[in-house]
Amino acid sequence: MLVETTALGFLYGPTLVLLAVSVLVAVGRLTSGSVPGRPESGAPTDSAPTDSAPADSPPADSPPAGGEPDFGLLVPVATVPGEQAAQLRAALRAHGVRATLGPAASASGRPSGFAPGGRAHVLVFAGDLPRARRALRQAWDDR
Repeated sequence: MLVETTALGFLYGPTLVLLAVSVLVAVGRLTSGSVPGRPESGAPTDSAPTDSAPADSPPADSPPAGGEPDFGLLVPVATVPGEQAAQLRAALRAHGVRATLGPAASASGRPSGFAPGGRAHVLVFAGDLPRARRALRQAWDDR
């Protein structure tokens, strides 16, 4: 096959690639629900608040008062040294309560992570909090 060469022949390849990428981007934007400048499907189009929170209340994404971290759907049931946190988590699991660990802030206010000697939150779902407290109380009494 003989390829015709001209002074601008070197632009054919990059032009085709640019055109193909442009088509793919356009198709991707049309098929996805998140186009910049267009609200998500089912999202309100005006900027009025949709909840009934008072105007002087903090926004939902701001940290809670008192400096406590927000764990979303999880709530801390205990904050203990990391070694004890793993034991408490195992005790909760033995009683059928789903639990996980999260790093607690050190005395300086910075998260201590899971470093040796660091503290950790034992986290459970808010609906499981009463069961978790009973399970921990029972585990403490059994010691």
